[in-house]
Amino acid sequence: MIKPKQNSAKYFKVMIAFLLISSNAELAFPVQSSDEIAVQAPKEPIVVNGDNVEYFQEKKMVTGTGNISIKYKDIELTCDKITVYLDTRESIAEGNVKVTQKGAYFTGERMNYNFDTRKGTVLQARLSSNPLYGKAEQVDKVENKDTYKLERGYVSTCDLENPHYRLQARHVEIFLNDKVIAKHIVLYIGKIPVMYFPYYVQYLRQYKGYITVIPGRKSEWGYYVLNSYRYQLNNALKGDLMLDYRTKDGLGLAGGVNNYHDFGKMGKGAFKFYYTKENGDGDDNDHRGEIERRYRYQLRHYWDMGEGTDTTALLEFNKLSDPDVIKDYFYNEYEEIGDNPDNYLTFITAKQEYTSQFLMRARFNKFQSVVERLPEYKININNMRLFKDIPLYYTGAASGVYLRQMLPANGTVIKPTEVGRVDVNNQISYAMQFFRTLNITPFVGTEDTYYSRTAGGETNVIRTV
Repeated sequence: MIKPKQNSAKYFKVMIAFLLISSNAELAFPVQSSDEIAVQAPKEPIVVNGDNVEYFQEKKMVTGTGNISIKYKDIELTCDKITVYLDTRESIAEGNVKVTQKGAYFTGERMNYNFDTRKGTVLQARLSSNPLYGKAEQVDKVENKDTYKLERGYVSTCDLENPHYRLQARHVEIFLNDKVIAKHIVLYIGKIPVMYFPYYVQYLRQYKGYITVIPGRKSEWGYYVLNSYRYQLNNALKGDLMLDYRTKDGLGLAGGVNNYHDFGKMGKGAFKFYYTKENGDGDDNDHRGEIERRYRYQLRHYWDMGEGTDTTALLEFNKLSDPDVIKDYFYNEYEEIGDNPDNYLTFITAKQEYTSQFLMRARFNKFQSVVERLPEYKININNMRLFKDIPLYYTGAASGVYLRQMLPANGTVIKPTEVGRVDVNNQISYAMQFFRTLNITPFVGTEDTYYSRTAGGETNVIRTV
C-alpha cells in the first residue's frame, strides 16, 4: 500500500547516466526477467510488454504472461500468455487474444502468428470491422497484410450477439477497406434460412451517405428505433450521425456522432460522443433514479512519427457521466473495453539498441479507481557486446515515475496517495560454450530503487540488491 506524501515532487529529482558502447557482434542473452523485453530482429524489433516476460537463451525463446501487448508495424496483439520463437519468428498467443489492424479487430482464445511472413490463425474468432461483424471457427491472416479469411462462419452488419440477420458461409475473404468476398452463402433471418447464393461480393469503399434504421424491442429500452446517417466530408473525415428513440419510462430521444479521422502522416483515430437525458423513475437500483443527463466522450489517436524517429504516439481520452453508460447503450463496445476505459498519452520508441516509453496517465472520471502516472519514463537497453574479442555483454534498465493513487470519491473528499520511485538495473554477463552444446552465462548485476515514501512511513529510501 502506498502511503501519502506531502509535496513529494520536491524530492523527486534523479539523474541517470548510461555509458552505451555499440557493437555489430552477435548477441548472447542470459536468462533474465523484466516487464519488457525487446526481441532483436535485423529489420525491426518485436517489443513484448507484460506483467512477467522471460528470455531463454538455450531455446532462443521469449515467454510472457499477464497483460501481454505487442505492437508490430500496423498490427497490435494483446493476450494473457505468449511464446515467441526467435529463430522462426513464430508466436503462440493464448487467452483473450485480440488482433487489431486498421480499426478492425479479431478476438479468440488462441492464435499462431509469424512476424516475418505476417501469416496467422485465430481459433473460435469474433470479427469487428465496421460496418461488418461476425464469427468463425477459424480466421486466417494471409501474407497480404490487409487480407483475412474466415472459415465456417458468418458476417453481418448487425452488431448484436445474436444478429437479426446474417450471411452464413463456408469461406469468406475480407480485404480491409476494400471488399468482402463470400462463397456458398445462406442468408438467415434470425434462425430461419431464407436464400442461397453461390457467390457474393460486398464493396466497402462506398462512401456515399446513407441512412440506417434499426427498430426493435428490449426489456431495458422498451420499443426502440436506432437511426444513423453515414457521411464522408472528405478523405480525412467520415463517420455516423446518430438519432435514437426509446419508449421505456425515463428514456426518450438520444443522439451523438462517431467521427473517424485519417490525417496521413499525422496519424489517425476517432472521436465519439453520445448524449441522452433520462427522467428519474425513483428506482434505487437504476441510474435514472439519480442521473438525468448521461453522456460519453471518447478521443483516440495513433501517430507513427516516422522511420527516422522509430517512435509511436498513442492518445486516449474517455469522459463518462457514470460507470454504466457504455454498458447500457453500447454493450458490444463494453465487452471490448470494459467499464474502466483508460486515459493516457504515451510515446514508445523501439530501436535495435534499446526501447523506451514516456507515459502520462490521469483520472478524469471521479467514480474510477486509478493509479496516475505523472509522468513515467522507462528505458530498456538490449544486450550489447562491450568488446570485440571478449564475449562480455551489458544490459540495463531504468525507470522513473511519480505515482498518485486516486480512489472513487463517492461524495466524500479522499486525499490521494502519492509516491515517487526510481529504479536502475545494470547487469554484466560473460557468455561461454563447452562441447558446442553446453552454454554457461555467469553474470553480476545490481538493482537500486529509490522511494520518496515507503509503506512503513519512511522517506527518501534507497534499496539495493
